[in-house]
Amino acid sequence: MKTFAFSLLLLAGATQAALKPGDSAPDFHATAALAGKTVDVQLQAALAKGPVVVYFYPAAFTGGCNLQAHAFAENLPRFTAAGATIIGVSGDGIERLREFSADPETCAGRLTVASDADGRIAKGFDIQLSETPAGRKTTKGQGITHARAERTSFVVGRDGRVVATVGGLAPEANVDAALKAVQALAPAPAIPGVVAAGTPIVVLGDAFKGTEGPLALPDGSLVFTDSGRNANQPAPAGEVAPPVVYRLRQGRLERLAADITRLNGIQLSPDEKTLYVANTSGEHVLAYEIHADGSLGPRRDFARLAGWRPDAPNGASSGADGLAVDAQGRLYVASSAGIEVFDAQGQALGVISVPKQPQNLAFAGPDKKQLFVVGRGAAWRIATLAQGFTGRAK
Repeated sequence: MKTFAFSLLLLAGATQAALKPGDSAPDFHATAALAGKTVDVQLQAALAKGPVVVYFYPAAFTGGCNLQAHAFAENLPRFTAAGATIIGVSGDGIERLREFSADPETCAGRLTVASDADGRIAKGFDIQLSETPAGRKTTKGQGITHARAERTSFVVGRDGRVVATVGGLAPEANVDAALKAVQALAPAPAIPGVVAAGTPIVVLGDAFKGTEGPLALPDGSLVFTDSGRNANQPAPAGEVAPPVVYRLRQGRLERLAADITRLNGIQLSPDEKTLYVANTSGEHVLAYEIHADGSLGPRRDFARLAGWRPDAPNGASSGADGLAVDAQGRLYVASSAGIEVFDAQGQALGVISVPKQPQNLAFAGPDKKQLFVVGRGAAWRIATLAQGFTGRAK
């Protein structure tokens, strides 16, 4: 009932002629492009792996379609974590789609986009087609001569039935709604000792102007920060300091590690014998042994991140950001994939999916058995089986 109610909510903003939740989605086979190469796609073959998002868009290399493709590409790890495949469909020819599929500002080599030059697939989903006005060109100056499909996304369940129809929304809102529908299909998997199956992700707030730096207070409540330099402040003069791990000891600032490309989150193990550092542009969470005198041992790769994307639009990235530890020494990492959980030896235990890409996290609550997560202007709470480390605030 939860999924059905959600589907009806999405339908309210959709084109009424399009297939509705509960309708059977027609199978289709099409020539498509992925990362600049020609491939074949079939809906039924994709459904064998899990739910499929079929999204129709007017034309490649147009303003809104560029934004939508980029948003789908950015959120692909989250769709993948929920078991979903994404197939874009437009009336563009395959040559243009090969270019579109590889462009770092649009599909970024990550999305499969199918050619529906004759409109057959769109008609099967009852999508309205309209003629393109004469003289209309793409953002690259190419002429657009094919019919345009109305921007609509369908979430199709493994049984071949439409679960959600998303239309009448701006490109990025369309992607967000499709992601929520996909995540609603699959209950959260259990991570033994960490979180029970089906544990809800409670939304505490959204549309903040940035969310960062969560911290538990002594009474069990939580605070977080609108991070970064105020937009009204002038840019700092002079050379920007390079990324470095520092330690403040007895009023003296010491430089500990200056060999990390894009360091971000930092955390200590419960026994304070290991220092963890998140390298946003790296494939692994890094670790250093802390010696008795406070100096660090050699850097080592602690755990490989599922959020790692060598072909990310702005360069290779895992999205690794904030870190937290629990009383058992497990490490929690906010990344492009969600909340990645590792044991004290660096073995992956699972991923907790949240509606948007997380940036930071912390255990809080009276018994520190609530995991609070912030990111992209939102904040969430997740009840956990694990207890956060109580020996310090974070």
